[in-house]
Amino acid sequence: MWKSMSEEEKAPYEVKSGQRKVEYEKQMKAYNKKQENSANGIGDDHEGEEDEEDEASEEKGQHLKHEEDDDEEEEDDEEEED
Repeated sequence: MWKSMSEEEKAPYEVKSGQRKVEYEKQMKAYNKKQENSANGIGDDHEGEEDEEDEASEEKGQHLKHEEDDDEEEEDDEEEED
């Protein structure tokens, strides 16, 4: 089927293929660099731990914020009842 297609019919597929190839090469370059750094002992073995701690703190802060909001809503409801 591919052989029977005209250049015009093939063009969108070739463009998409080229884009995917560029993205693949970019990802492979990043992956290989990471692997190379890992093999050489370069880099942080604890990469992402700070991010996880920050996210946990933020989530805890959000949880506390929601509790405060709930308390304020309850107080507002009590005032309206009076």
